[in-house]
Amino acid sequence: MKKQPLLSFLLMFAFLAISVAAEPYYRTMEEGEEDTITLGERTYTIEVMIIEDATPATVTFKINGQITPQMIENDTFILRDTAKIFINAIWLNEKGEAGSGDTVTFTLFYCGDNICDNQENRGRESCLSCGIDCTCSQGSDCRP
Repeated sequence: MKKQPLLSFLLMFAFLAISVAAEPYYRTMEEGEEDTITLGERTYTIEVMIIEDATPATVTFKINGQITPQMIENDTFILRDTAKIFINAIWLNEKGEAGSGDTVTFTLFYCGDNICDNQENRGRESCLSCGIDCTCSQGSDCRP
């Protein structure tokens, strides 16, 4: 009957692995807006510092005190703690237009969130980009 302690341990480990999984954080924010969010066991203070009316439009964030470079749509930046921010879209609101100001939609995620999904790494999470989350057979395709 030594199998029961091992089974109990495995069930507890599986529960803990599932409980810390973090859904990627997907959000639209305005220039100048700040928010604090929790992603898995991590907390992030995110500020949209500048959305620049350039061609193409750029955005700069401050995340937990770290300032990102200017980013354009479809850019990914890796933070000091290995979390990644992906720019989904940037919308410019020209002066005189009704509605809110300039906005950015982004996804914040990290490798090790126990999710092998297509939102990470520009929609191509794989064993090469995140072997912790993805299991692989031959090649490096994501196999959730």
